Amino acid sequence: MRLPSADCPERAQIERFLRIFEGNTRLYYYYTDTKQYDALPVESCVDVNEPLLGELRRILGRENVAYIA
Repeated sequence: MRLPSADCPERAQIERFLRIFEGNTRLYYYYTDTKQYDALPVESCVDVNEPLLGELRRILGRENVAYIA
């Protein structure tokens, strides 16, 4: 997921939402301001599915969400 920065409001919104989709897939943020990746903690692993991806795309924009199986 591409975010403008680590402290942007979308990050907090996403993290609350991800708790619903507990699973085994680790997600990563990419911050455009620092050009760095950040892995979410193992406790935040999710079950990737279309409802999850759809909501992430709605929050961040389709171009800011990528999933490679």
